[in-house]
Amino acid sequence: MGALTLSLTLVSSGIGQVPAASAASSSKSPVTIGLLWDIKGESSVDINDYQNGAMLAVKQLNTAGGVDGRKVITFRQPMPPLDLQATVSNFLSAVAKKPTAMVGIPAPNQSQSLGTDITRAAIPVLTVDVGEPYDITGSPAASEYAWFLGNYDPLISSSLTTYGVKTLGIKRMALLGGNDTYGQGGIDSAKATLKKLGQTPATVQQFSETATDLTAQVLAMKSSNADGVFAWSYPNTIAVQLKQMAQNGVIIPTLAGTSAEIAAQSGAVPASTLSKLSIAVPCNFGDTSYSKSVAAFNKAYQAAYGTPGTINAAWAYDGVMTVARAVKIANSTDPTAVNKAIAKIPSTNAACGVLKADAAHVMNHQLVFAKFNGDGSNKTEKVATLPATKPVG
Repeated sequence: MGALTLSLTLVSSGIGQVPAASAASSSKSPVTIGLLWDIKGESSVDINDYQNGAMLAVKQLNTAGGVDGRKVITFRQPMPPLDLQATVSNFLSAVAKKPTAMVGIPAPNQSQSLGTDITRAAIPVLTVDVGEPYDITGSPAASEYAWFLGNYDPLISSSLTTYGVKTLGIKRMALLGGNDTYGQGGIDSAKATLKKLGQTPATVQQFSETATDLTAQVLAMKSSNADGVFAWSYPNTIAVQLKQMAQNGVIIPTLAGTSAEIAAQSGAVPASTLSKLSIAVPCNFGDTSYSKSVAAFNKAYQAAYGTPGTINAAWAYDGVMTVARAVKIANSTDPTAVNKAIAKIPSTNAACGVLKADAAHVMNHQLVFAKFNGDGSNKTEKVATLPATKPVG
């Protein structure tokens, strides 16, 4: 069994139990991967999950002999999600180091800002986020070198809105979200879905993603008699929202996406609102019983870092492993050859769901619905398969 083949079976056979293998050959050019994200302490919204997930993948690959004898090496370039000017300049610095591929770019607005630069660089970028209408294939900001390790965002938000109405019985849904393109996109999708279901929003409230006080938005929800809320923002503001809902006695179901997982794990969310939280995510590490590959990654991540896995860590892990698979298929570290090979990777049971690139370059088509308990644990309620995303236009 080849070294890469061995590495890529670790997810399904029990990650962390790596049989002895020869060291990667120094006679072959290494696989150089640029990691594009911040680590904790570099901004107010950053975490170590991405870096941890990537390093776990790199260690496993190199322990098993590399990618067909090619050692995997990395460098990290900070990528502050709330500073688009620094995003562009830092991306260009990473390009100058001539990697085989890059993994990262945590925020959708960053992908939108970098579309032209990614195309000019002609280096594949595995984005640790969802695909958006403004950055997938066919959109003005699209690049043939950009790939999305998450789902297609409008399908997540529309599926979650439908789940709230049809499964949870919400009749007056408030819509809360950031005032950036990410928040606006989620709200627009939820509005359109509610219209199809014969409803209108109880209220629509937006705010800065750096907000530390959402009392006004919570009180607007309360006065509108909302019986549920769709929340589409980053982890810090989701945590603020849930905390202030508890403070103001607004104990109603909250529907959210990936950001809520991080908020729930932060310990800052009161039990009263946490027990009313439902999420729709590409993979669920609170209850991995639905997937052997997700459970295996979770076990290995917990062994390595002492905490359960997260979606962000799994995306970073899957990004590194996707590059490795593409290098093997291409039998080359040339970025253009590797980019073409990504589309040829067969459907893979990965650390975060089932990956197979579609025509829009969206890779993940599994959506998991889960409900939280007041103690921070959650239970997988439903697993859905999303359709392939069509290019825009």
